Amino acid sequence: GICFDRFYDTNISFEDTIIIFTTNAGKQRYGDAKDENLTVLPDKVVIDALAKDINPETRAPFFPPEILSRMSSHTILMFNHLKADALRRVVERDVENQLRQSEQETGYNLSIGKSKLAKTVLYSMGGSADARNASVLAGKLIDQQLYEFTNSMMQKTLWDNTENLKQIEWGCDFTEATDEVKEIYSGEKNRVIPVLGTMQYEPSGSLKENDIIVKNTTDPDAFMEMLHKERVLFAVIDYTLGSESTESSLNIADARTAGGVVFQKTAEEFDDIPIYILYGGESEYKYTDREKNDLLKRGVSSFINREFYENELEMAYWDVCCRKVMNTLARRHQLLTYRTRKIFDDKPPEAGKIEFYDLKLETAVESEDIPSLLSDAERPNTKFNDVIGAEDAKDELQYYVNYLKKPKDFLKRGVMPPKGILLYGPPGTGKTMLARAMAGESDVVFLQTSATEFKSQYIGESEASIRRIFAKAKKYAPAIIFIDEIDAIGKKRTGSENMHQTESMLNALLTEMDGFRGADSNRPVFVLAATNSKVRGESDGVGSLDDALLRRFDNKVYVNLPKESEREQYILKMLADKNITTVSGEAAHNVAERTTGQSLSILQTVFELAFRNAIRRSRAMTDDDLLTALEEYNYGEKKERTSDYYKSVAIHETGHAYVSYISGDKPSYITIESRGGYGGYMQHANQEDVASYTRDELYARIRISLAGRAAEEVFYGKEKSLNTGASGDLEHATDIAFQIVCKYGMEDDQLIILKRDEVLQSALAGEYTAKVNEILKNEMKNTITTIENAKDKIREIADVLIRENKLTGKQFQELMEADG
Repeated sequence: GICFDRFYDTNISFEDTIIIFTTNAGKQRYGDAKDENLTVLPDKVVIDALAKDINPETRAPFFPPEILSRMSSHTILMFNHLKADALRRVVERDVENQLRQSEQETGYNLSIGKSKLAKTVLYSMGGSADARNASVLAGKLIDQQLYEFTNSMMQKTLWDNTENLKQIEWGCDFTEATDEVKEIYSGEKNRVIPVLGTMQYEPSGSLKENDIIVKNTTDPDAFMEMLHKERVLFAVIDYTLGSESTESSLNIADARTAGGVVFQKTAEEFDDIPIYILYGGESEYKYTDREKNDLLKRGVSSFINREFYENELEMAYWDVCCRKVMNTLARRHQLLTYRTRKIFDDKPPEAGKIEFYDLKLETAVESEDIPSLLSDAERPNTKFNDVIGAEDAKDELQYYVNYLKKPKDFLKRGVMPPKGILLYGPPGTGKTMLARAMAGESDVVFLQTSATEFKSQYIGESEASIRRIFAKAKKYAPAIIFIDEIDAIGKKRTGSENMHQTESMLNALLTEMDGFRGADSNRPVFVLAATNSKVRGESDGVGSLDDALLRRFDNKVYVNLPKESEREQYILKMLADKNITTVSGEAAHNVAERTTGQSLSILQTVFELAFRNAIRRSRAMTDDDLLTALEEYNYGEKKERTSDYYKSVAIHETGHAYVSYISGDKPSYITIESRGGYGGYMQHANQEDVASYTRDELYARIRISLAGRAAEEVFYGKEKSLNTGASGDLEHATDIAFQIVCKYGMEDDQLIILKRDEVLQSALAGEYTAKVNEILKNEMKNTITTIENAKDKIREIADVLIRENKLTGKQFQELMEADG
């Protein structure tokens, strides 16, 4: 047969023709294989991929068996994905060609700044870049910017021509750019390039500007030591280095040379370090194309010609830098965005400038995935250092953040890819804030959802929702899925009919979490979940979450309520965040001291209430605002009472506070304001770190409880002291006395422990209640004696309390220590 060759404009015999067919079919084999060498795949694997690929329009295979049979008897080759360094050269070539063509059309010199132009084109495509769209984008960008430049200049100056304009420079304004954006243009800094061979080179140009050190050695051990100890960017090896002759080998890749041994060890131990092979120049050995291909298949990144060592070393540097940038963009699903402006003088200039500015790295998310993924704009700026308390949880999450950033470093040490971590504990302890901090700390895709969002009234839709969010996570991996309120679908399975849908959703979740254990270890998907439910049963020993679900998490971290120091730190942080300097550290400490067992979310509510109250009064927030806000949150609005009532309450509460103070249990707050069910109260200092109490300390607690009625009796007489205001105090004192007798075995060698209800329902009731009443009567006498001996001091402090309505622990202590 004969075919017409349009290039040579002549007929060619089929005997002199090679026919090449190309196809995009077989995507299931090459789709995600970014780093795999596809050129070494067996023909059968490629043919099988082609056979299974279905045309989405016809739902039939792309190729019938007859075609595939004929293909299998000829040469079959699956192409590799283009690496970033190859794309960089493609883009630079296309930019060069496009600029040359535009120069011919416009007469301007456009080559100034072409390197930054090429990088901008490449990085603006992110991880989705390929040779075809790179070429198209380069052409469109240059044509569009030149058109806009000419239009802008002529509209501004109303010139009839632009004959004076001789050159246009391409540039970038990094004034507002982040350090990360600047680094993708400037290249890697402070790195080492170890060279195994005799070549010598003193860095210049970009290498010198970026403090790149080229270290040369012919000692294999010294070379390997550099790889272990230095911050290596890439390595250069003379494969032929060594005493053994390479002439006896049919292929240099199979020759036993010192350089070959070092290459093998480097490739095995440091798979993330690119390796370049020296060739040409004075070397006696000449590599064949087949030998080069074999070395490329074994992990060589490229080759450096000795004759052009300096230039090719510089080119290799930029290849590696570009590869790192593009890999990072692909991993984060980011691309470079920018705006452009045209700069020229008011008078007809000889030079102009097209400048890229507002350069940013943004996540490129497919439209259907936007609602699920936390965008860069929405990503919290919260860091782990901003989260108060929860130190164990922060340490765990930091470990996983480090893993997600550099999974290869952990995989080298044999660490299995993590599935996830479960945060549990009381409401308001900061579990969601920890998740926000993890999103702020990590630079991977973050998907946030709540288990309640999975629920649907339609059969099968809930399970499909779970599968969809995991599919998105896999597509954008490495990624984090945050599932709040996981107990909504994660409760223990009961088998009841009402639980059928929830159990089906739980099974779907378990299946998806299991599926990621076998996923790509270099692109992990991590599940972070939070629940207010008990996991290990801190109080009742019964966990409420499903055991199978718990097993899916690598760790379960209990997020406890904050300690006093953490509460104080949080209050001070809120004051600093709002730049409030009118609230003292003493007030912050007092609130922290009095909020034992309360969460950070409650503290935030109290703080916001105080802030709003100050705003309503058109003034800065004060100590009184903060202290009053805590009272309002806990007990409600203040109730107005008579002056006689306040005098009586002041004596009552000062009696409590005085006896508490001399017992070594310093009060933290005393108030006579009536709120809720309280006519006033005295609050003990923080006791959250006290592990146990002695018998004497419990007796002191009884006296403190009785001190209010005792003070009223001393100041107003027996009859007036008998009022309902002391009912809560008497109940508390009775409880302590019962515990001394029945629970702690502290009376008359009574070691048997009985529950209070058991005692009162038994024949021992009279005996035990008599003992309890005896304790109360004796301690009441002791308390009255104490009050009588301090009557003047109590009256003095009560008068201050009547005037101020409330006293902090520090104020009360100052009054106790004052002479008078």
